[in-house]
Amino acid sequence: MTTDHRDASPVSLPPGYCSRPARQEDVAAVVELLNAAEIAEWGSPDYTVDELAADWEQYDGDPGKSITLVVAPDRTLVGYMAFTDNGDGAFEADGYSHPDHVGKGIGTWLIRQSERSAAEILPGLPSTQHATIRSFTAGSNPRATNLLAHEGYDAIRHFWRMRLDLNQPPAKPVWPKGLDVRDCRPGVDERAIYDAAEDAFSEHFQFAPRPDFEHWEQERKRYGFDPSLWTVVWDGDQIAAVGLARMTSEGTGWVSVLGVRKPWRGRGLGRAILQHLFGIFYERGVPSVALGVDAANPTGATRLYESAGMSVTRNYVLFEKVLQEGK
Repeated sequence: MTTDHRDASPVSLPPGYCSRPARQEDVAAVVELLNAAEIAEWGSPDYTVDELAADWEQYDGDPGKSITLVVAPDRTLVGYMAFTDNGDGAFEADGYSHPDHVGKGIGTWLIRQSERSAAEILPGLPSTQHATIRSFTAGSNPRATNLLAHEGYDAIRHFWRMRLDLNQPPAKPVWPKGLDVRDCRPGVDERAIYDAAEDAFSEHFQFAPRPDFEHWEQERKRYGFDPSLWTVVWDGDQIAAVGLARMTSEGTGWVSVLGVRKPWRGRGLGRAILQHLFGIFYERGVPSVALGVDAANPTGATRLYESAGMSVTRNYVLFEKVLQEGK
């Protein structure tokens, strides 16, 4: 059955505003819009043209298949919504409104537009399929959180961005005995790293096995691949833990994956990998390193990161709306 929350009935954009699908040449204007929203919320930009262009590679030259833009009367972009169908009734909506145009119903229009996109797919799903749509927003933005709640969404999880400023040498890692620490060997280790990462995160919130190794590899290397920032800890012929990091286009460090497989937990491997990566970034003159984490991570990752000197810089809330209960 389909739930009877607020439906995705159309609402109108303000007079003079219109919507259209995104085009590849919109990248720079979209970055300007997204960063205006980021600066208003957090005080600093978070997107670059290079990184967004890399992200849009997944659309094969046609971002309009997934991204809808709202255009103001002066032709500037003031609204953005990326809709994703992850399969099996799991939909995502990632929306932004320009801070100079809030309060005009653009956010509501974007949310309902994403739900209309989901509604076009629902009839093709089995009636027994549970279907939801999820959206992140800043926990410090009451306008956005209240809007999602008003539209029938429930807050289900918090995620943090944490950062360490590398203004002094980080602590040296202490590695457990009997293990071999190596950089990734390009063309040799990637499949084993993928399998180990999937295993390490199998107990985490929202985990779903991803059988497409090639897609995973492309996704991880999309923003640049430096094998010296892919740390692999071996126990014989088995990978015990991995730490995959990269440089951002702003010149800071980002830890994309830090995973310790269950048989090797409790031995300080996560801390050692983290400190190892901190040291590499520090030696390269990188000013800071950051990562994202589930605030309710079941492995105690948040405590590890805090004890390693990292602090929370952003708090995001994941909202969910049930579109079809299933049976």
